Amino acid sequence: QVKIDYWAHTDARTLYNPTNHVYFNLNSQLTETIDNHRLYLDSDFFGSLTEDVLPTGEKVAVAGTPFDFNHIEGRLLE
Repeated sequence: QVKIDYWAHTDARTLYNPTNHVYFNLNSQLTETIDNHRLYLDSDFFGSLTEDVLPTGEKVAVAGTPFDFNHIEGRLLE
């Protein structure tokens, strides 16, 4: 399990958009690919972006999209 916690404190309302681009290869041999890795994200929505990659404020359901990681090996996790 990998857990990354982010937090922020501001003195006024502001956009808070933390991110992380770390790559993990969790295999015992680093020469192996990550094809056997599984990803699960407990998320029902993602934020829509414009063509300029700016947030629209719209929440889009992940179901049926490439962003739906609520399943592992075809099983819905509840």
